Amino acid sequence: MSMKINHELPLPEVLKSQYPLSQELKEVKKQRDEEIRRIFTGDGKGQKLNGRFVVFDIETTGFSSLTCQIIEIGAVLVENGEITDRFSTFVNPKVPIPFRIEQLTSINDSMG
Repeated sequence: MSMKINHELPLPEVLKSQYPLSQELKEVKKQRDEEIRRIFTGDGKGQKLNGRFVVFDIETTGFSSLTCQIIEIGAVLVENGEITDRFSTFVNPKVPIPFRIEQLTSINDSMG
């Protein structure tokens, strides 16, 4: 089964203006992309992962899978070692996001 990840989901203009990506967050995302590329191309590890697959990433309200809620879901499509598509969306956890998680992820209650 083939799935196309749509990273161009429409975002209401009001959200674009309220939550622009800071330069710092853009740099973090760029570094994450480079890290993913290195992992899947085998740079420095002597191995290479070929093929087509999706890598998922989630952010949560804490560190327990039993008591914490998902606040962001992300995915990248990797084809022959290159990121070819991406998806990211916020999820409202219906509970306040703890300050330490806000500091770690730059995600706050107004974004969910």
